[in-house]
Amino acid sequence: MNVLRKLNKILERFEEFLLSFGIIIITVILVANVITRSFLNFSIKAAEEISTYLVLIVTFVAIAYAARYGKHIMMTIVLDLIPYKAKKVLMIVNSILCVVSLIFLAKISLDYVIYVYTMGRVTPALQMPAWWPVVIMPLGFALGSLQFLLAFIRNIRDKDNVYVGPERIYGTIDTDEMTL
Repeated sequence: MNVLRKLNKILERFEEFLLSFGIIIITVILVANVITRSFLNFSIKAAEEISTYLVLIVTFVAIAYAARYGKHIMMTIVLDLIPYKAKKVLMIVNSILCVVSLIFLAKISLDYVIYVYTMGRVTPALQMPAWWPVVIMPLGFALGSLQFLLAFIRNIRDKDNVYVGPERIYGTIDTDEMTL
């Protein structure tokens, strides 16, 4: 289990890197494109294409990141009103349903990647294989399902806490959620 934790930590750092730098690069590219269009009368040829692919990467990497920290959209009114044991059962069932759903979505998106691959198309501006940018879809869904699986395991093993994500206990407040 120690090896799994180390791998998960490496994966977490990689996700943070992709999310942070992806958003920064999107901003730099789009601002540079606006400046060149406005003042130099030309547009960066691949700016929109690169930005679109980076948005795709950030979106699907964020699935796993949000699941890890319990940051996904969650209606807690029911959890807030029910007793501890019911919370625990509900979060275990929720984790299982999320794992199954995300694996199903990973399968569908993998079929799509294979379809795009067999078409042999290339992207308009960068002229790279069109399946490269969409390969993040099944990976994002699979990594998200892994995080919900880890939350399921933590909820089974830890009898004292209810986990909404493998790194977050229900009812705890992160510093980024605190208000003045």
